[in-house]
Amino acid sequence: MNAPHRLPGVAPDELESFRIYSHVEVVTLLRSLVRARSRCSVQFGEGAQDFLATTLLDVNPEFEELVFDCGSDPVANGRLQRSATLEFFTTLDQIRIQFTTHAAEPTIHERLPALRVRLPESVVRLQRREYFRVATPVVKPLLAAVPDPKDPRKTLQLRLLDLSVGGFAMFLPEGVAPPALGSELEACSLELPEAGRVIFNASVRSVAIHSRPPGTRIGCAFLRLPGQAHKSIQRQILAMERERQARA
Repeated sequence: MNAPHRLPGVAPDELESFRIYSHVEVVTLLRSLVRARSRCSVQFGEGAQDFLATTLLDVNPEFEELVFDCGSDPVANGRLQRSATLEFFTTLDQIRIQFTTHAAEPTIHERLPALRVRLPESVVRLQRREYFRVATPVVKPLLAAVPDPKDPRKTLQLRLLDLSVGGFAMFLPEGVAPPALGSELEACSLELPEAGRVIFNASVRSVAIHSRPPGTRIGCAFLRLPGQAHKSIQRQILAMERERQARA
């Protein structure tokens, strides 16, 4: 049986930029996969040429274990348990997830046969909108200070709709003139609760009508974002994702 494709078009060294090492973040992501009953492909065997379709059943951080369903083929289950390394591939909200664990052993989950492995040390979360993007809070919104398209000497305080380390979307209320597609917004700033103020330039990549509430959705990409600003935004994104997972 042929193995599934491994994150096509992504070089191994590029995966590192999408890899999560935080134990808390790894457990949170795995629990999301369990809640979603996400189907996984597990590659194993010499050259990782065998694979088994399964579902993640439980995460037990106190025992450092991940429990997953047995496959439908007993022979394949036996080969999997004799393999030293297992590679899991799945998706969550259209984001591709990959992680590696070591040998599996049989267990019982809710009175049915299952398999368990030690929790992975890291997880790759690859979102090909180039970067992982998270919706911003509605109750305490993040605000971007950007120049007024009609008068660059003035500044508009605009609510962010989403945020990634590659860019963001912001909301222009009805009656506010949108910036031109492809234009550059200079000397903008973000006030991040987790990381303070970030100063940046941005390029306008999309302009679309926003129906509720009425206004305009502006998609922007960061330009020449300094390394420290990049880290600050990533810290804010992880904090918002933790809050979202806690509410789920």
